[in-house]
Formats: sequence, structure tokens, C-alpha cells
Amino acid sequence: MDALEALNILVIEDDPIDLSIIKTRLKHIYGDRARIQVASNYLDASSRLRDPFDVCLMDYQLDFMTAFELLKRLSPEDLPGPVILITGEDPVEIESEGVNYGVFEFLNKSEITESLLRRAITYCRARHQDLRRIAAMAHHDQLTNLLNRHTFFERFQRLLDDKFVDADQTYLLYLDADNFKAINDTYGHNVGDQVLVFISDALKQNLRNTDIVARLGGDEFVAVVQGVNRESLPRLAEKLMNALREPLKIGESIIRVSVSCGIVRFSQGGNCQEDLMIMADQAMYRAKGRGRDNYLIFDESMNMAGRLKAQTVQQLRSALQNDEFFLVFEPQLNIAEQKMVGAEALIRWQHPLNGVVSPSEFLPVAESSGLIVPIGRWVVSRALKTYHQWLTTKAIPENFRIAVNVSPKQLLTKDFVDLVVEELYKLDLKGECLQVEISEHAMLTESEFVNEELIRLSKLGVTIAIDDFGTGYSSITKLSEMNIDCLKLDMKYVSRVCDDKHSRCLVESFVFLAKQFNYSTIAEGVETPEQEQVLKDIGCDMAQGWLYRDVDLLAEQFVGKINGQLG
Repeated sequence: MDALEALNILVIEDDPIDLSIIKTRLKHIYGDRARIQVASNYLDASSRLRDPFDVCLMDYQLDFMTAFELLKRLSPEDLPGPVILITGEDPVEIESEGVNYGVFEFLNKSEITESLLRRAITYCRARHQDLRRIAAMAHHDQLTNLLNRHTFFERFQRLLDDKFVDADQTYLLYLDADNFKAINDTYGHNVGDQVLVFISDALKQNLRNTDIVARLGGDEFVAVVQGVNRESLPRLAEKLMNALREPLKIGESIIRVSVSCGIVRFSQGGNCQEDLMIMADQAMYRAKGRGRDNYLIFDESMNMAGRLKAQTVQQLRSALQNDEFFLVFEPQLNIAEQKMVGAEALIRWQHPLNGVVSPSEFLPVAESSGLIVPIGRWVVSRALKTYHQWLTTKAIPENFRIAVNVSPKQLLTKDFVDLVVEELYKLDLKGECLQVEISEHAMLTESEFVNEELIRLSKLGVTIAIDDFGTGYSSITKLSEMNIDCLKLDMKYVSRVCDDKHSRCLVESFVFLAKQFNYSTIAEGVETPEQEQVLKDIGCDMAQGWLYRDVDLLAEQFVGKINGQLG
């Protein structure tokens, strides 16, 4: 600390005598540079802990609760400065727990000297600054500096678990930029990034520093606001919408930005994170359906759809616990050699009452609720275990490859690559056995962070494929920047390749483009020998679809198909 620098010190102490002793010592150490703020009860302390301070000296026992019970209402990263806990008890007994709440040092009241206090404050401030820099990188979105998805859900759950939070005056806001894809396509991704920064700045400037604001990914944002009654909520929502309607000047262009916003009260969701997210998401899409650039508060008219979705979420959670999911495998054929070279693992759900459920019916719910992350982990783990079993029994050649679809939300959790490393290590498999498929849309909307994770996967030997290529309007520049190995041609073009000149022209263009970048190509949805022949003539490398399987193939059936080599 600079010798002339003022030091803002927050002292939380309810004993007048102990408070007087601490203040006297601080004045002896820092003189007039010590700007001391005092909180002597729980409510005052709870408020002042959110205001700027350089260091906080806190009594362990305050009113009817301990310091830990007070601090757990805040994330350690939200504390403006370090906390030094002062206690009459033996500090060793509580030290290990305090680390979780942003406590940097423990001092026994009977042993505090001015020298010890000065050293503790200097040490804790330096350590706090170092940790804040590290935490900022781990917990914040790189583009907007808002909280990232992972950190938001941690803090969201902490609020839900907090018995002191008034669920009737706490709201979740779910915001989605209107026509963001059109902005990206028209002006480019650099301008798109500036629009996202504009939205994040507007949210930060018009919400309080006590509110939780985050970017979930792409053009999706969320906020949790507390202490707002039902009468004042519309005013807050209108204030946000008006701020976001301000024209944005970028270079010579004036861009009109708008968002659609869904709002739900905590008490409407029964304090369940997944239910609240689903309800806010529903309200947001209703707002889009009413013309966009609008907000909508969740009400009972949406509740039936909300309840059905929430019920599906609960059933999906049970499905994970009860091992109700299973995989089927779609052959991938080298067209020129007419040999099976890989398999795509596809998830199915054996519902206890409804039979086999198609992924198109449950994956959108899993995606919106966040359950796609644990479900995706299950798919990767089960697919690699199946591959290992095939390899061990010599059912497949060593250069065979298994492909899995990966949601961008899995990559945004930051532990997906670690999961792959762990599974490969446990099974003693090489990364080359795995292909990760990610949608073209995800590559475009989350390109910066997604590409970083894909580079990590590539270093393991894992190959990367863009799924449903041709539906997301990738630019050639963007393709050259992404760390990919394969383009999977969307089935809507493949299915018309024989009888539609436009579709054939597009497929030819995609294959030609892939060859320029040294990418391989896989045609999806091949159904007839005629389609396969056209694809062979065009130079497409591989194909998959109903031509190579007449039913969903379980692991054992797939082995039989390999042995018969499709014949």
C-alpha cells in the first residue's frame, strides 16, 4: 500500500469495547489515512459488505448468527476486499471452513497487537488482489466481462438455498437478442461482438451491483434481481428495454439493437433452478412471438406448458439416475472403398411408461434446462466404453472411429475436455478413436471460446466435425480460422442431390471447399444407391443414413453389421 494512500476499513463488531480497541489500534497504525466504517448488527453488515472497502475486520459472532452464516450469502468473488476474522475462540477450529467464504486471516482477540494487525492487513490485501485477477479469468465471460454460465448457476443456486432471500421479491430475467444472426451475417462477427458488449454494458449500467448479471452464451443473457416488489417490476423492465433500444453507432453504421425478455418470480418456480429457467425461457419466447423488442412476465396461462416441461426435466433427471438412456449406432461408410470406417453414437430414451422416446422430443428440454451437460457426459462415457469393448473383442479395426454429438453448453462448462482425457486414460484409448461433432450454428455463435476447447481436443488426437454443414452460413474466412477436420453435409441437400440441380450444385461446392482446406466430408441421410453414386462421382469421402441400416442398431447388432460389412 502506498504510504499516502487512504485505506477504507470496514469493521463489523457488536461489542462496543472491542470496537473501540480495534478503532484505536487502526488509528495508531494508519492515522488519518484510515477511513473506518462500522457495522454493529446483521442488517447493517449485510448491506455494507456489498459496498467498496479495502479490508474488513469482522467479529466471528454477530447478533444471532456467525460470520460464516452472514458471508455465505455472498460469493467470495463479490466481496470488494479481504475479510479478516477476529474471534475469541481458537482460530484453528474454524480456519478450514473460512476459506470457503472469502476469509483470508484469523486473529485471536487476546493476541492482537498493532504489528500483527498491520502485517495481516498488508498480506491479505496483496493476496486478495492476486486472487481477484485469477478469479476474473475463471468466472467471467471473456468478451463481455459478465459472469459466465458456470459461475451464474453456482450463484443462482446459492440464492435459492438462502433462507433469508425473499422469493416473492426476487426475479429471474432471461434475455435474448433479437435477430442477432442477421446482424452477424450482415455486418460480420466483429460487429456482432460489439453488439453483445453493448447489451452487457446496458445491463450493468441499469441494474444494481448487488444483482447477478451473466452471459449464458451466444446472444443469451440472464439477471437475478432482489428486493423488487410486483408493482415496481414493470418499471425496472421498461428501464432495461429502453436502454437496450438506444441506437448503436459502429463505424459508419447505425445498428438498432433490441432484446426479448422473459421474467419469472422465484416463488413461481418453487425455488427450483431448472423450473425457473424453463419458465423464464417460455416467457421470453412468448415475448418474441408478440413481435420481439418486448418483455413478458410469466403467468399461469403459460403454466401448463411449463409444468409439462418441468415434468420432463424431472423425468430426465430420473432417467440419468436409473440408467434409462441407451445408445444406437449409425454406420459411416467410406464410399470409394465400400468399407465401414466409423459409427455415430446416437442417444435414445427407454421411458418406463412411454417406450422409446426420440431425441427430438427430449433433447431441446435437456438443452434449455442445462441437463444436456450431464447427459452429454453420459454419452461420451458410454460411447467410449462401447468402443473399448469392440476393440478388445477385435470386432473393429484399430483405425475405426466413433463420433458423438456435443452441445456448445458442454464445451462452455470448461471441464468437457478434462472428461474426455479422463475417459481415454481409464480405457487406455488414443484420442484418434473419437470424433466430436458440433453444430455449425454453435461454431458461429461461440466461435472464440469453442475454438479454444477444440484446439485442446485436437492436441489429444480427437477429430472435429461440423455437423449439418450448409445450414449456418459459415464464411470461408471463419472456416479457415476454426480448428476442424471434417464437414458433415446436411441431409436436406443430400436427400435432393439426384433430382434438384440447386442441391447438387451446393453439395459439389461444399465438397470442393472441403478439399481446399484438406477437410474430409461425410454425407448425412443417404437413403438410396443412386444418391450414393452421385456422392461418389462428386468426390464425397463418406456417407451415413438409412441405406446402411434399416433399424436402429444396438452395440451387438452393430458388431454383426460390421462382420457382414453391410452385406
